[in-house]
Amino acid sequence: MVYPFNSDEDFKDLFSSHYEADKDYYSSALFYGGERGRYGLGAGTTQSWCSGSGYSSDVINPHPNHQACRTYSPYAIAGYMPVDPTTIKSHLLDLLADGETVTTFKNNNTDYHIMFRKSMLNPNDWTGANYVTLVDFSSELLGLSTLWLPEDFFQTYTNHFEQQNEVE
Repeated sequence: MVYPFNSDEDFKDLFSSHYEADKDYYSSALFYGGERGRYGLGAGTTQSWCSGSGYSSDVINPHPNHQACRTYSPYAIAGYMPVDPTTIKSHLLDLLADGETVTTFKNNNTDYHIMFRKSMLNPNDWTGANYVTLVDFSSELLGLSTLWLPEDFFQTYTNHFEQQNEVE
């Protein structure tokens, strides 16, 4: 969240209402999810048998039996961190504890574990969705950064950038 957005009251209201809509959507009779962090509309890899392409952008679709791949995303959940840090941190820890959104990959003979998108339709098979993109991680990194960076971090950086541009 850069300062021009996180300092704008209208944007903060819209961002907060999107978070609430996301949670409510997954908690509805359309999904029966929402508990322990099982929500999060996002874009990213999906099961190829479901999406036909291995990638999709999730949207709120309030029509029963038309919920696409029913994918939920820890990345999107983490992106909401500025709205409700205590609840969202709890949801992410629940997802980690449950282990169902954790995937392992190996690089240079070292195992790494990351949180990954998951389908409610077929949670045990993620065939065809075997890559992670920066789109997936961007909202997660911005959300998690609010846990450790000072509240005025983005404001300070923006002011510094603006001052540099004035000099040029």
